[in-house]
Formats: sequence, structure tokens, C-alpha cells
Amino acid sequence: MTHVNSPAQITTVIPTFRRPQKVERAIRSVLAQSYPNFEVHIYDNASGDATRDVVGAIAAMDHRVKYFCQPENIGFVKNFSCGMQMARTPFVNLLSDDDLLLPNFFADATASFDRHPQAFLFVGLVSERHGDGTPYPPPRKLVKPGMYNPPLGFGALMSEAVPRTWTGMLFRRAVFEQIGTLDGALTTQHDHEFVIRTALRWPVVFETIPCGAFFHHDDSIHMSTSRTDCLLGWGQILRKVESDASLPGAVRRRAVRCIKKRLRRDVIRSAVLSSLNGQFQDAAEVAALLEREVDSKWSARALSLLVRHGAVGGSFRLMARSSVHVNRKMRAIKDYVMFGNS
Repeated sequence: MTHVNSPAQITTVIPTFRRPQKVERAIRSVLAQSYPNFEVHIYDNASGDATRDVVGAIAAMDHRVKYFCQPENIGFVKNFSCGMQMARTPFVNLLSDDDLLLPNFFADATASFDRHPQAFLFVGLVSERHGDGTPYPPPRKLVKPGMYNPPLGFGALMSEAVPRTWTGMLFRRAVFEQIGTLDGALTTQHDHEFVIRTALRWPVVFETIPCGAFFHHDDSIHMSTSRTDCLLGWGQILRKVESDASLPGAVRRRAVRCIKKRLRRDVIRSAVLSSLNGQFQDAAEVAALLEREVDSKWSARALSLLVRHGAVGGSFRLMARSSVHVNRKMRAIKDYVMFGNS
């Protein structure tokens, strides 16, 4: 699409707060791209530590690295949104300071946009890893590569077992110009809501190409967010889509059904796991959320049996534990068949 000395076509936005070592790793992963025409914008949320010096040292060696420091901590949502608003290149990538990109990402994404010029969002694969770098099992239920017109791209995103993260996504900047940035009114799930907002309006191109790595560790925002808050965030997304008059009626109704289905599945799984771990109060709260947010009274009442004391609750928990054990065994067998000899 472009050449070495061409103007930047991609901006990677990296908000950061007091993680100088992690943000250095993130920046260097962008600089390692085989595609050269990009900029890296670091938005320091008033860290007041070594972050300025670490980024400054890299920027002194590579003019593509730009450093911006907020005068005070404005929160991660506003910091992300600031970077999204300030980007001026045709394409934008959003990268958390504790994650990284793989060297082929930009080359593969721009080539995909060349093949599908109508697309506004590229979605690649991201490897989920523990804090020490150990990978999670490979993702399941991946959609077929190609371009999906709205709302099929949204449906494809929601059909996969694990939501894809924007670490491996590339947006056209026109998306930010037309629908704004992150919704600060949400409790959680700001990234998923923004991707959903995009996929309900414009074509999305999916690829099964590894593009980045997403790390789970103790000081990450997603790990410090409770399971109940995550589910509440999805409930907020559901209500926002339900009331979005800018969407065609048929698209809105289909999206609501899809989100309810996913929320019901995630709520049931969360309640079962909480009850099996002896977290009965958490399970009861999640079951109540199922009835309140998804209007699924019968499922909520069935889940309430898991948290009952005595023989009845114990019997239901035993059946649930056996079911979970069987499902895990079946997934392990499928993983071995699919990936064991690779």
C-alpha cells in the first residue's frame, strides 16, 4: 500500500500509567513491524515516574514515536479517547501498554484493506497469555475469514467463544469521526462496546492471522474488574443498543437478541462457577442479574437451586460439577485433535 518514505498511514495509540517497562515493550513491538509507515503515540496519564525518560529515549532514536503527557490523571477511558481523537492517519490501532503486536500485523491488515476497500474494521487473532507469557488454549469457534457487511460482522464477533480484543484490530479513522470515541458512562466493557458500535454500522473484515498478544496479569484493568461488574457492563451495552434510534429497526432487534443470548450464556456460566467455588452470594447476585437484565426468570430460578443449602443444593452442585468436568474433557479432546500434532 505504501513505501518506506511515504507519510504515516497508521497511528498506534498507547495510553499508559506508571508501567515504564511494559510500555517500552509495547512500543518496541510496534517499531518491529515489517510495515514501516506508522506513528506511535504514547499518552502518559500523569505517571510522574520513569515513563517520560523511557519513552523519550526511544523517541530520540525513532521519530515515529510521539510522547504526550496529561497534566493530571484523567482516567484510562478519557486518556484512550484523547488518543483516538488526536490521531490523523487514515488508520488507527489501539494498544494497551501491557500488550504487544506481532511483526506482521500492519502488513497483513493493510493488505486485507486493499482486498476489501469497503471495510472499516480489520479483525485479526490475538494470543491470550498469562503474565509470564504462557499462552492460553487456542481460540475456538472462529468465523470464516472474509468481509462481513453489517450487521453480519457484529453477529460474527458475538458468535465466537471469546470476544476478540482490539489489540489485533485496525480501524479506519473515519469511524472515530462519525461515532465518536469511548463511552465514559459505561461501568466496564468500553472496548467491546466501541467495537460493537462499529460493527453494527460498517463492513468488518476477519482474518485468522495472529496479530498480537494480550496479557492477563494481576495489575491489569480487566483482571481487577469483578465478574459481576463485567456482566453489568454487558447489560449496559444491551440497553444502549436497545435505545439506539440511529440503527435501523431490524438491525437493532437482531443485535438485542444476539447480546441477550451471549449475556444469558455468560451469566449462567458465571453463576455455576461461583456456586461450585462456594461463592454463594456471588452466584445469587449473578442469578438476580440474569432475571433483571435479560428477563430470563426460569433460568434464574434454576440457578437459584445451586446456592441452596442442604441436600437439594448439594445434589444440583454435584450435577453441575460433573457437567463442567465432562465439558472440559471434551474440549481437551477437541484441542488435541485440532492442535496436538501441529
